[in-house]
Amino acid sequence: MRKGAEGDDLFGRLYEAYGRRAATRLDVGRPLASAAEVELLVRPLGQLEVDGTALALSFTPFEVKTVRLSLGSA
Repeated sequence: MRKGAEGDDLFGRLYEAYGRRAATRLDVGRPLASAAEVELLVRPLGQLEVDGTALALSFTPFEVKTVRLSLGSA
């Protein structure tokens, strides 16, 4: 995870390393206002559904995803 150059958003890059489809849940331990999948140059690809402090992600084999997280108020 890293903080964005502008604003307070966090960015993270995740990948599927075992060569098979996978579903997982990313819990950041703090309330999320929103989350989006973005491309490598940080252009939005689509919003992700947030459930409190977490979001669900699914991966195809060896897929790399970059996510942008906007923290909510605690």
